Amino acid sequence: MNVHIRRGTIADLHAIQALSQELFEFELAYTDQYNLSWSFASAGKKFFTKRLRRNSRVQMILVAETDGKIVGYAAMWIGNIAERASNPIAEIENLCVASAYRGKGIGTALMGEIHRVVKARGVKRLRVIALSHNEAAVRFYRSHGYGDIDFILEKDVV
Repeated sequence: MNVHIRRGTIADLHAIQALSQELFEFELAYTDQYNLSWSFASAGKKFFTKRLRRNSRVQMILVAETDGKIVGYAAMWIGNIAERASNPIAEIENLCVASAYRGKGIGTALMGEIHRVVKARGVKRLRVIALSHNEAAVRFYRSHGYGDIDFILEKDVV
């Protein structure tokens, strides 16, 4: 399978929103904390549109295409975190590969391009937050060299 990774454009918005929706629905197996209407709501559209602007150097979306179809994307930002010694830092906000294309190297191709982009921009550290119960995602990130730094702990307030 031939996979092409490129920077997303505004023309990719709907495909990215659909993949985001698929991701949120998939992650229902691990949490009920996602707003399933967000991807296509104005807040989701604003989030993705901001990262698709060509002039943004600190927020972006990369898309993975095969046979002219977008089958994956990664949204990320680059910036400084005041309390961190290693700046700038980048964070992968979302990474999704369509379910029919998982396990075919598309996520790995996206990760490779993410690493190339952030290295070219002088990023010192790259981070991602994964749902702790999503063992496949945690394994995937660990296989790409990610390790535990912070734990995000949550509880419901009742």
